[in-house]
Amino acid sequence: MRRFRSSFRPERATQDSGTGLRAVQTRNRRLFTPGFRLWRAPKPEQWDYEVEADYQTGLARDTTSVTDRRDLEVSAYFIHAQAGYTFNTKWLPRIVLQYDHASGDSSNPNTYTRFDTLFGARRWELGPTSLYGLAQRSNMISPVVRFEITPSPIWDAYVAYRPLFLENPTDSFAASGVRDRTGRSGSFAGQQIETRLRYWFIPNALLLDTGVDYVIKGRFLQTAPNAPPTGDTFYGYFQTSVFF
Repeated sequence: MRRFRSSFRPERATQDSGTGLRAVQTRNRRLFTPGFRLWRAPKPEQWDYEVEADYQTGLARDTTSVTDRRDLEVSAYFIHAQAGYTFNTKWLPRIVLQYDHASGDSSNPNTYTRFDTLFGARRWELGPTSLYGLAQRSNMISPVVRFEITPSPIWDAYVAYRPLFLENPTDSFAASGVRDRTGRSGSFAGQQIETRLRYWFIPNALLLDTGVDYVIKGRFLQTAPNAPPTGDTFYGYFQTSVFF
């Protein structure tokens, strides 16, 4: 199972209470996120699919400042769809076409339309977690093609190609924090190429996971006013998961 369903999330941005501790400041959101999901599991010689749609409503502040006391009406959405086919041959190759669409914030000062991911792992479709996390379910449109293999029950691998676009060119892109309020930097953020290999070192107990992500910057990530003056990104990782 993935991500989130209906939720109610009240939060407050708080001042120092005199204890020497300081709470994490947020946009003081009060959100309700209903949604649905249809899913068919992958099997050899069979089409599989997944469709999910979520709508977000409620109230949120525009900033995390404690002086911001103006509630904005929230109207945001997220759509995920994919279809795959598994071939009944050696290594069980599977081809998957995928589409993710998450709304960004508009220029209307009276509403907040950027989808809030709330909680849930990026790893399922968007890339590895930890230090890397460019792709996020906020202000993003991204089709994907992925090729998977499962040579045996103890190891599998895939490679995926994902172009990245902004849903709203005046909002910050996904989790990057990069923004052009004028929209003149366009809506093409770049391209992500991802590979992953998993191996059960001890079946059902110890899983090894490694992979590499390569992000080729597009016009937006190169020319937006606060875009960092860096080159393309390589990210590699190695991790283990213990099950007990």
